Amino acid sequence: MKTNKLLFGTLIVLLIATIAFAQPGSRSGERLKNIESQKIAFITSKLDLTPEEAQKFWPVYNQCQKQQREMRDKNKPKSADGKRPNIDEMSDKEVEELINKRMDANQKELDIQRNCLEQYKRVLPIKKIAKLFQTEKQFKRELLKQMRTKREGQPRRMNQQNTY
Repeated sequence: MKTNKLLFGTLIVLLIATIAFAQPGSRSGERLKNIESQKIAFITSKLDLTPEEAQKFWPVYNQCQKQQREMRDKNKPKSADGKRPNIDEMSDKEVEELINKRMDANQKELDIQRNCLEQYKRVLPIKKIAKLFQTEKQFKRELLKQMRTKREGQPRRMNQQNTY
């Protein structure tokens, strides 16, 4: 029975991966949705969630992911023109403020992670929570590997600037 679940989960992951990466012209939003679908299938198969666990877990997980995404988006360092700040063009005081903001943001992210851990404990056994963290890292590694492989198969873009 467990082998059937594993096989089914693996097939789902492969199907979603094929769909997600077979569409090179798809827009960014569609790609993100496909990646999220891949992630859900990957986590589900690796954690071997029971239907009851899945029903309780996914709303909590999705809420935690939303909080973390909002925190990251809110705290991306940007200058007045919306670009990343150039430290070489900043005063020491501005750089110090930037560092302090980043440290505050890191603390807020850690607080969210701790809160999520407490919420996960209410719906999953601790070993599955530990597997969740491992599985998230494994998914990121696999996704990066797929993206690198895909990128290597495409011709490189030429630099548009003249270099004489």
